[in-house]
Amino acid sequence: MPDRTDSLRASPEATDRTTGDARLQAAFGSRLWLRIGMISGCVTVFLVAMWYMVIGTMLQDNGVPALGVDFIVYWSAAKLALAGNALEAFNLESLLAIHQVEGATWLPWLYPPGYLILLMPLGALSFMAAYLVFNTVSSIAFLAATRPFAGRATGIWIGIALAPTTLAAYMLGQTPLLWASGLLAALAALRNRREVLAGIFIGLLTLKPQLGILIPVALVAAGSWRAILSATATTLALVLIGTLAFGAAYWTEMFAIGGEHFERMRADIASRDQMISLYSGLAYLGLPEPVAFAGQMLATLIAALGTFLAWRSQTLSFDLKAAMLFSAVLLSSPYMWHYEAALLAPTLLFLLRAGVLRVTVPGLLVAGVLWLGVGPVMVMRILLLGQELPVRLFTTPIIVLAFAVTLTAVIKHLIAPGSQKRYQ
Repeated sequence: MPDRTDSLRASPEATDRTTGDARLQAAFGSRLWLRIGMISGCVTVFLVAMWYMVIGTMLQDNGVPALGVDFIVYWSAAKLALAGNALEAFNLESLLAIHQVEGATWLPWLYPPGYLILLMPLGALSFMAAYLVFNTVSSIAFLAATRPFAGRATGIWIGIALAPTTLAAYMLGQTPLLWASGLLAALAALRNRREVLAGIFIGLLTLKPQLGILIPVALVAAGSWRAILSATATTLALVLIGTLAFGAAYWTEMFAIGGEHFERMRADIASRDQMISLYSGLAYLGLPEPVAFAGQMLATLIAALGTFLAWRSQTLSFDLKAAMLFSAVLLSSPYMWHYEAALLAPTLLFLLRAGVLRVTVPGLLVAGVLWLGVGPVMVMRILLLGQELPVRLFTTPIIVLAFAVTLTAVIKHLIAPGSQKRYQ
């Protein structure tokens, strides 16, 4: 019986970048789109700079903004770890003693030890310097990871990599751009038939595991067994390194604070306006929490099924498979915050490469909605000096739209005459 990976590799649509690159170049390779991409990128950079200026006017005596951006937790945990007190990162009083932001009543450290090791050098810097370094590294990584999928359409590259929907990630100093960069790098490696390298990148994504629950579904469906083994080995190596660095007690503390955090989220999910998962949206509409959670689980199953069918197909283009994976990631997790709307940017890129969204009025309207994402709400937050807004009212429907458009395209292909010939 032939290996599914070999048959997948034999499919030009699954591995050849030429069609997607040519489609982007034909539709978005003109100087007009280059100018649009450059202008949009400059606007995003300008808005992030404005945000820096805003929080720079709110510095406390210790140099930390009084406004509770999420990065204060990363920086405080890094300082504690650098001082040899890594386990104190799970103590909210210890974190508060470092950052002194009284309004940050529940911003716990929830990450595996490997991520803390990566952050430790930032603990040697001032808050604002560490914040700038973190965002700069995130930006460079995302630009680099997006480039292989933009072909010669430079306007699309800049426009996607610095899309308005990435604003929340930059403003809060959060991880989705780094996470998306890792998945993009893994997809590039898979497209180039380098499964071991892809598995290493996927293993690194376990530093924020809740977003990656459907990646194994895609790999199993595609029969990418070497990538699975490589990802497993990388994950185990990260666990071993983290345990040796901080001790086995780190895991006990992490799971304990994680359990408490989960219960807190479930207890008042309807009031979490910055959460954009379907679970949160259904609770906000008045459904009882168990019903809202059941609705989320149903959506997660649909996302998993769509991912499996897409990645199992030997005739579906690689770009549409990638779009399905990114859109399914956004829909599948009940724990999805507004900064993770940054994942809409690569979803849009792959929908454009796959030809699902074209240069037509409907196509450009959908593309514009995905491109803007959470951006307009974050602009309002800058103008209102950090005032919280009900982000999910605007962003959750966009996530559902992205998945619906992608799933519809996948289904149309799978039911088209001749689409299953390679299974025969």
